[in-house]
Amino acid sequence: MLVRSMGRPSLVRAIESVRAQEGVSCRAIILAAHGQPIPAGLLPAGAPWVQVLAPERPLGRAAAANRLLDAAQAEFALFLDDDDWLLPGHLQRLAEALARHPGAIAAHAGVRCVADAEGTERLCRVYDADLDRNLMQLENQLPIHSTLFRVESQRADPAVRFDETLDHFEDWDFWLQLLQRGDFVRVPGVSAVYVLDAERGSGHADTADPERRRRLAAFGRRQLARWQGEDVADLIETMAAQRVRLGDLEQRLDQERARGEGLERQLTGEQKRVAEAAQQLTEAHNAARRLEEQRRTLQAEIDGERRTAETVRAQLEAERSENRALAAEMHAQRREAEHLAVVRRNLLRQVEGLNAHIAGIHQSRSWRLTRPLRAGRRLVGWVGEGGVGVLWNNAWLASRSELRRHGWTGVFRRSPFYLRNLRRLTAVMAFRNRASGDNPFMGAAPAVPGPVRLHPDLLQSVEPIEQRVSVVIPTFNAGAEFALLLRKLKAQRDVREVEIVVVDSGSTDGTAERARAAGARVVAIRQEEFSHSRARNLGARAATGDLLLFMVQDAYPVGDRWIHGMARWLADHAAEGVAAASCSEYSRSDSDLMYDSMIATHYRFLGCSEGDRIGRFTGSDHLALRTQGQLSDVACMIGRELFLRYEYRGDYAEDLDLGIRLIRAGHAVAMLASIKVIHSHNRAPWYYLKRTFVDVVFLVQVFEDFEILRCPSASAMLAAVERAAAVLGRWLEATVEPRVTWSIAGFKPRELLRSGAVAAEGAGTGIGDASVDRFLQTLRESREALPPAAGVHEPFTEMLLGRLDHVQQFALSIHPSEDGRVRTEFVEAVRKTFAGTVGAALAYLYLDRRDAAPDDVDRRWVDGLYLQLKSGV
Repeated sequence: MLVRSMGRPSLVRAIESVRAQEGVSCRAIILAAHGQPIPAGLLPAGAPWVQVLAPERPLGRAAAANRLLDAAQAEFALFLDDDDWLLPGHLQRLAEALARHPGAIAAHAGVRCVADAEGTERLCRVYDADLDRNLMQLENQLPIHSTLFRVESQRADPAVRFDETLDHFEDWDFWLQLLQRGDFVRVPGVSAVYVLDAERGSGHADTADPERRRRLAAFGRRQLARWQGEDVADLIETMAAQRVRLGDLEQRLDQERARGEGLERQLTGEQKRVAEAAQQLTEAHNAARRLEEQRRTLQAEIDGERRTAETVRAQLEAERSENRALAAEMHAQRREAEHLAVVRRNLLRQVEGLNAHIAGIHQSRSWRLTRPLRAGRRLVGWVGEGGVGVLWNNAWLASRSELRRHGWTGVFRRSPFYLRNLRRLTAVMAFRNRASGDNPFMGAAPAVPGPVRLHPDLLQSVEPIEQRVSVVIPTFNAGAEFALLLRKLKAQRDVREVEIVVVDSGSTDGTAERARAAGARVVAIRQEEFSHSRARNLGARAATGDLLLFMVQDAYPVGDRWIHGMARWLADHAAEGVAAASCSEYSRSDSDLMYDSMIATHYRFLGCSEGDRIGRFTGSDHLALRTQGQLSDVACMIGRELFLRYEYRGDYAEDLDLGIRLIRAGHAVAMLASIKVIHSHNRAPWYYLKRTFVDVVFLVQVFEDFEILRCPSASAMLAAVERAAAVLGRWLEATVEPRVTWSIAGFKPRELLRSGAVAAEGAGTGIGDASVDRFLQTLRESREALPPAAGVHEPFTEMLLGRLDHVQQFALSIHPSEDGRVRTEFVEAVRKTFAGTVGAALAYLYLDRRDAAPDDVDRRWVDGLYLQLKSGV
């Protein structure tokens, strides 16, 4: 960007418009043409993409432009005066046009010209038409910042320069010179603004100004020296054609004017007749309305007196009942509060005593001396229970599976991974398989290390936090419940101050207004500007607190000391290097079974389902990084100064990415079970299909050792999906029949999917969800155009069976007895599990085809599928 500036305040707007350009790498070179330093307040502080040139003396418009041409170093260049500005996308549109037309030397877009009179813009003209080389000799059709040109074309010998003898119209002369070297490409649509001002601009604003004629005469002498006989002939023909077109238009205008006058006379007569009829009708209506109003008034007075009497009687009776109920409730609450206070004191004494007792045992000499005996007893018990056989059998099965999946060469290449994770792999292989029918979710909870940490709302007194906490919440149509979250955050206690920063991306349901009414600071962005990282980074920069607490719009704190509890936890563990902490979730009452199963598995995987967990860097494999570096933006607290050094990045899983970068840098992060946040969703199956697809693609792209499930044929994969959809679709359809009796424990997906080939009439059966069924239909149609493959992709079936078994076991663990509602939730969870498995399988297929040849049929198909499934997540 080449910017000529006279140090005017409008330079701020011009530079901001350059900064807003996306999709291109842009550098701004600003020349102080008036020869004075540009005031510091007009330039962005610390912007490496801005360069300022300060000449020793004032320069004219042409000389300033030549100085900027000499300083240009990029492939493309565009001039911008400091009283004009660019609209978003201007540079990207022009650069893409030049990329599509390598033979063109410049590209131009539409420009809106406005008059700026005392700060008020008034539209004067719009330049947005094809460039006419002949008319360009008589009129400049290209405002200076409308055109992006190739620097090498301008500098080709002899270089095209601005004529410094011209004090105006120098840009017109520049374009005429450049047009002699090649074609200009037009990019339709207005994407820049040109300000016409008689006092500050070039003189174009006032065409009656005598000075303009002098300037045109100077430019005309320049033109006469350049024109040939052919140029004058072209101009004569162009002007003659325009005069003919103008005569035709004037003739048509006279005809239309005469026709309009006749219609106007006819309309005037009709209007008079309509007015007379309307007046008569109005008088009749007014008389009828007066009579009706009198009748309604009398009836309303009678009805009002009757309702008033009935209302007073009902209010008296309701107040009596309410007073009696309130008295009884207050008495019961007083007794309950007294009882709970006694229970709390007893529990606190028991917890303190148990913690002291446990600490005493762990510190005693006998505990240390008997440690070898305990280890030996566990070893003897493990061997006596057949642990050696279990370890040997599981190791043999695992080795055989790895050889079958990777081959001898693959196993050899992965040997460093096996060695790094030898302890973890040995523990897994030494695990005894449960007997048939055992429920994996009913096992005893793991022991919680360290003393029990109570939620701060259960403590009689706490030490206040002398820090300011800024809660950052991205929002979009958060709904009426958002007011409850704001009220709960404002009610938080024992923290110096709670600031709420809402980053709203174009809500239309009053979300931003509710936030402002609650005293929150609102940062507004457009919907198309939103990404999870950008919105949160903007909120963090606008925040002023010592600590940042990132939340989502549908989360809900537990208790009035929830923020205090998180801040206190960070303070108490600062010496251990803990830099950030997140809460585990507690589902809402309306959460679906699928979501409950997912978060239960997720927090068991992270090791924080029963106790607080501190994660540190223990290795670069994906298992270590995911378990140790996980943070959650549902509720994530971090120091503001530390966060601004890292910030979020990427469009997805920005919280996991931040946690991994923190532990790699030597910090520790925590996932808390002692402090929870209420949060859950009730999503449709289509959401789970797209979300799982994006999850798998993200994990493989981030973690190099994340294994890809190989798929030799897209057709075989789709055949497996189609067969599973037909089988499950029949079962789901049968479950809604009132006469069908079944139970969750009796659901046998392996028998269903292994019962044999699907009959021909089953083809096309869906799972009962409109969005997923439409997508399955597109997959069936796509399979017909893909290279055929024998059989189906069995790994998809095994993956689906494993996920269905997992959801079934979880459902049985939380619902020992069944009713209609439980069965309905389980049926819906089956649909969502199938959808999620399809999303994962298609992600593996996409990742498996990334390195295929560009003309590979499977790759071209799955690349298009990637764009469809990634959008909107």
